[in-house]
Amino acid sequence: MEAALGRRLDRIVRQMGNLEHAVEVGNEALALFVRFWLTANPPLPDVVGEAAKAQGKERYEGFVQALARKLEGSDRLGR
Repeated sequence: MEAALGRRLDRIVRQMGNLEHAVEVGNEALALFVRFWLTANPPLPDVVGEAAKAQGKERYEGFVQALARKLEGSDRLGR
């Protein structure tokens, strides 16, 4: 019984290590994308600032809704 429990705990530890690595890769990829996006896009002039903020808010809300739908479904990138 102890040997079986030990093997199972070892497997869980390996799975946690794999999960940690996958999360780290995802975080680094996102950070790299954001850094690239911010350096590639020039700042907006003050004249269009409010309109751009309103449009950005709409787009962000759409992004959050799409993310929620994706997380609820089974069609995910990691699968």
